[in-house]
Amino acid sequence: MRFLVDAQLPGRLCDWLIDRGHEAVYVPIVMPGMAADAEIAR
Repeated sequence: MRFLVDAQLPGRLCDWLIDRGHEAVYVPIVMPGMAADAEIAR
């Protein structure tokens, strides 16, 4: 399963998900700054 982890959640959640075999991306890493939800969804 693929997860997009939003900035309100701890970045360690990505590591936890990856350790359990999932794909996870932390939004603040790929889109620094305050990105709008619509921009993130694209």
